[in-house]
Amino acid sequence: MSNIQIIKLSSGEDVISDVSEVEYNGSKLITMNKPALIMMMPKENNPDEFGIGLAPYAPFAKDKQVPVMPSHIVSVYDPEAVSYTHLTLPTTPY
Repeated sequence: MSNIQIIKLSSGEDVISDVSEVEYNGSKLITMNKPALIMMMPKENNPDEFGIGLAPYAPFAKDKQVPVMPSHIVSVYDPEAVSYTHLTLPTTPY
């Protein structure tokens, strides 16, 4: 079962991912599976309007899993249920 969440990192980045919690050497880590960076992008026909774009986050991570220390997470929240057919998706194989 997936647990799709948006994570706001201390770096300011918003990442959407299937999220799980793991323990490593006695410390709890948050693991992001196939994370994608969420970006606001101006629309081509109207630069005053914005859409949403996605780009791979840590595209070279083994098995597309990225562990994050909880101290680097500002917030975690559920994404709004919207149609994602209009998103600009990454063109690299994921």
